[in-house]
Amino acid sequence: MNFPLKLEEFEPSSGLTEGADRSAALEDSRLEGFEQGYQAGWEDAEAARSQTEAARRDEVIAALKALNLTFSAARAEVLQALAPLINELVARCLPQVARGALPGLVTEALAPWVAEGITDGVSLICNSEDRSLLQELSAAVEGLSLQEDPGTPPGEVWLRSAAGEQRIDTAAALAEVTRCVEEFFTLAEQERRHG
Repeated sequence: MNFPLKLEEFEPSSGLTEGADRSAALEDSRLEGFEQGYQAGWEDAEAARSQTEAARRDEVIAALKALNLTFSAARAEVLQALAPLINELVARCLPQVARGALPGLVTEALAPWVAEGITDGVSLICNSEDRSLLQELSAAVEGLSLQEDPGTPPGEVWLRSAAGEQRIDTAAALAEVTRCVEEFFTLAEQERRHG
């Protein structure tokens, strides 16, 4: 069998340029496909990261809400347990503390008058129950007269002089403290019931 001899051609032929163009177009197409695939992979990774972050954020929010509910429940339980103790303290101890503080409150109210030299003609009017508490004070301030008034309720004292009059009422202060404590526990109980 005879095969004709084929020699390599060194002149550019039209077929070779087409092959080179085709090869360049194929390379460009391959690079463009790689770039698109790389971009799609990057976008997928970014979307997965965003979803993971959102899921973690939702988990943290749910955990914080559970903690808040736990804190609220614990707070409500503690307040409910402390309510009888605090109510008893207000009802039994606070009146004794207020009664013991009465001379100090009267001294504090009288101090500006003493500083101005207004002590003559100052009357200290109180209930007979409070007289023993205020007797030492009236003896210490010259010109101060202590008077009993059965119409004045216990825990209430009046300072009267030509300069004016001033009322010291520990009973009203106790009633206000009692009301505030009761209101606090009522609101706490309503908050516990209604969330």
